[in-house]
Amino acid sequence: MLLVRRGGFAVWFRLKSGGNEVGQNTVLRETHFERSLVAMPTTLAQAKGGTRRFAVSIRIMLVIAALSLVLTQASARDRPHYLFVLPEGYVGWVQIIFNDPQAPPLPTWKEKVIVEVPESGIIRTSAFRVHSSLAPDEFYYDKASSFGSSRKHLVPSSYVAPGIDHAGFGVMDTGGKGQGYSWFIFLGPPEVRASVPLADWNKVVDDHRKLYGNSKVSAPDPFPTPGRMEKLRYVPQK
Repeated sequence: MLLVRRGGFAVWFRLKSGGNEVGQNTVLRETHFERSLVAMPTTLAQAKGGTRRFAVSIRIMLVIAALSLVLTQASARDRPHYLFVLPEGYVGWVQIIFNDPQAPPLPTWKEKVIVEVPESGIIRTSAFRVHSSLAPDEFYYDKASSFGSSRKHLVPSSYVAPGIDHAGFGVMDTGGKGQGYSWFIFLGPPEVRASVPLADWNKVVDDHRKLYGNSKVSAPDPFPTPGRMEKLRYVPQK
């Protein structure tokens, strides 16, 4: 017998004694076994290489996701938004009048537009309104001390409705208060908001659509009266 390798196949040639006839027979088991021995290390190497590439890809994706989260949060902090400063315990309507050419612009600090609300609840500015859903507005009470200084603390979150408008509404009018357009929002406990007409404009719109479909909701007439509700006052817990 003679073993000859052709094209990666092990082929046995069998010579019959006493004659010139040559018989050829491919031994499949030996051929398969031999090719498996050759192919096995390559297959394992490919598998390991593929696993390593997959692991590296996962790590890269995790790093990109983490960086995206950090950048998004940083971007949100840098977005212009409002920082309201209200008199201590203020509960009631606030009317911000925008685009009044006779009024000063609102002060800013680190991308925050400062809105200092007086007891009257009316703020006027020559600026246009800022709309940003990425950076939430901030609300603080300003407690004055007997020494002339003040201490700010957060307005309870339940006093401020969520969303860009905080359940308030905008109108292209000032209610007879000169030039500009207005944004009305109500600040106060949920149970008080539920009893004040128009204090939750989202509910007003939902109730209107239940009755009249998607028709336009008209601006209220008259407008709410801004200012502190004298009988209601937030008392911080000690």
